[in-house]
Amino acid sequence: MSRKKSAKSRVKCDVDKISFHMQQTGNKAMDGIYRVMKDEAQKMMRLARAFAPIDDGDLESAIKVEELGGGRGAGGRFSRKSIRVYIDGDVMTDQGIRVDEYAMKMHELLDLPGRPGSGFYRLGPKSQAKALVSEVGGKFMERAFEERYKSLMTRISKVVSHNRRRR
Repeated sequence: MSRKKSAKSRVKCDVDKISFHMQQTGNKAMDGIYRVMKDEAQKMMRLARAFAPIDDGDLESAIKVEELGGGRGAGGRFSRKSIRVYIDGDVMTDQGIRVDEYAMKMHELLDLPGRPGSGFYRLGPKSQAKALVSEVGGKFMERAFEERYKSLMTRISKVVSHNRRRR
């Protein structure tokens, strides 16, 4: 004779406690991801500066990292934190010229490393000397991002996995 199982099962749990732990785990993961993003953004900035052509150093110093968001918006809600690596086009050269147009030309139209004649512009003497120790050339921002992207994703995955296991 088999016993019929009750259609109603009871499970005791503390919903508030579960909710708290889920929120805490999510917050820890987000904090960890943000720290990784900040660190990788700094590395991208340094790499982009190393890849950028040099004349007076104005372009290198215009490559910056900026943290955005995280505060309260107009509706009182917190805005999402983000980080960007960018060229500050408002940086002025010693000659009183904004670096934005020069930066765009160098990024888009300069020869790529190891590919002379691939762009409209060629490396100048200082950039040629710098190219002996770094991959100086066009697309310096894109190349810095591409070089760091795999590390960024790997590190973020590790943070998420670590926080998932800690439950």
